[in-house]
Order: sequence, then C-alpha cells, then structure tokens
Amino acid sequence: MKHRLTLGLLVVGFILMAVMGLVDVKPPNIAPSKAVERIALNTTSAQEGDLVIVPVKAIQNTVITAPKQAAHDWLDEPFITRIAQDKGQRLQQVLSDFWRLCQQEAECDERLQVLSQHLIDERFDLLRSYPIKLAQLQELLGNELMPHQVSLEDKVVRIQALQAQVWGTAAALLYFDEYQQYQFKLNAEALMDIQDPQTLVQALTALVKDGPIGNESGRDKHSQDTLGVTQYETALGLIPQDLNEADYQQVSAALAEQFLNASQQNEIKQRQQQVESQEYQVQDYQQGLAALYARLETQRASELAHLSNEAWQDYSRQQKAQFRTNFFASTP
Repeated sequence: MKHRLTLGLLVVGFILMAVMGLVDVKPPNIAPSKAVERIALNTTSAQEGDLVIVPVKAIQNTVITAPKQAAHDWLDEPFITRIAQDKGQRLQQVLSDFWRLCQQEAECDERLQVLSQHLIDERFDLLRSYPIKLAQLQELLGNELMPHQVSLEDKVVRIQALQAQVWGTAAALLYFDEYQQYQFKLNAEALMDIQDPQTLVQALTALVKDGPIGNESGRDKHSQDTLGVTQYETALGLIPQDLNEADYQQVSAALAEQFLNASQQNEIKQRQQQVESQEYQVQDYQQGLAALYARLETQRASELAHLSNEAWQDYSRQQKAQFRTNFFASTP
C-alpha cells in the first residue's frame, strides 16, 4: 500500500511538472491511416453530459453548408418595373440583363415563373421569346442584301419590315428610339430643298423641337439651357449646304433666338467675332506673304541678280523670317 501511494504521488507530481512546462512530453506518433476514435459530445441524440464515441473519419466527411441566399435577390421591384414600362434601347438593355443574369444562375424558368405574375401578356411574351427572336432577326439582317444606291427611305422601310416580321407589334416598343431617329432623318432630308430663310427657320425649329431631342417635362433650368444649346447645334447642322452666306447668317441668327437665352446668344456672337477675326488674320497673312514672294521674284530678276544661289537663299530666308516676325508682332 505504501509503495502504491508513493508511486501515485510520483505520477501526480510528474503530471504537474508537465503542465507547468518543466518536463517535455512528446505525443505518441500515430499514423493518420490508423482507425482512431475521438470522444465528442452529441447534443442532438444524447442527454446533456453524455459522451458518445464518434469516429474521426466520420467527422472528416461531414460537409458544412452556408445558408442559401434568396433566389431572386436581383429580381426586385425596380427591375420588374423596367421590364413592364421601359421602351426602346432601355427595354432592350433590361431584357438582355434578365437573360444574362438568369443564365448565369441556371434559373431562367424559375425567374420567368415569378415574372408571369407581374407582367401583362404582351410584355411577358416579349421577355420569354427575346433571345430566340433576336437571333432570328440577326440572321435575317445578315442575309439581307441592299443595293448601295438605295435611298434612306427605302432602307428604313425594309429594316422595319424585317423587325415587324420577327417581333410583330412589339417592334414599335423595342425600336422606339430607332424609329424616332429614322423619321427625324427622313424629315430633315425633306428640308434640303427649302431656300427661303424664314420658311427654313420655321421648319427647322418645328423639326428639332418635335424630334428625339425635343423638350421633356421635369427638366430643371440647367437641363433646359443645355437642351437649348443641343437643339441649336442640331438645327445648324441641318441647314442646307448650298445656302448662300447671307441667308445662312440670317437663318443661324434666327435659330439662336429660338433656342438660346440672352447669355448664350452673346457667347455665340463673341465666338463668331473671334472666328471672323482669325479668318481676317489668315487672309492678311496670305496676302502679305504673296506680296513678299512677288517682291523677291522682282528683286531676283533685277537688282539682286548678281547674287549666287547660296547668297540668294540666305537673303530670301531672312526676308521671310522678318515678315513673320513683323506680322505676328503687330497681331493683337
């Protein structure tokens, strides 16, 4: 009994020394391929405090999965509203976005099922058939051969016919922006024969204000001012090129009054004055340079005929350099 007590005390002391770090205790070398069991607390099948033997291999094969996110997180109300209300390029974009996102998640059928409860039949059918019909239209356009000399009007009619063939009445929704641009270009071409300045101003003003860049409700003052500049520049670009200079100036001034405020009109006048001043400077420079060349030619044939070619080249360069220096020194 005394020996057992002594041995027990020695074991306890050894354990305390190991815990305190006074003795280096190495764990046994166990190969990972051996069957090893670990004690784990099973809180679901055992009573509290019960110990259950769970194989390590079973623990290693356990897969922990994160909670699945909401399946329709991007298919929110604003997205659905865009599909239900947009038109033109904005509608094309949201339809393309829908199919791109749903195909990434391989859940297009589920998404369509959700949208079928929110869209009218026309919009839902357009969404559902969008990829297939878009491919059909691209194939038709790729096979379409048009003569180079065909008029813009004939091109527009043919393209719209192909779009209607594929999309039906929905083509007007999908290509709303394009149809507006087509009509704007056709109407602009009809103005090319107008030569009377007053009639031309009235026609250009009506065309631009009613066109794709026409006035929109809900604009603030800054947007209205920016719109006016855009409309003015657009109208200027539509003035027939064969209009004479006097009529062009009359039309451009009248268009400025139609689309620009007083400050903007003043800026336009200042820029025009700067351009005219620069044009006069260029004209004066060219005239002065031409006069210099004529004088040099006369001198070479008369009083400076005795100079060698090298001496003449030096003299000619000096005269040209002096002319440029004097001209730009006198230019404000």
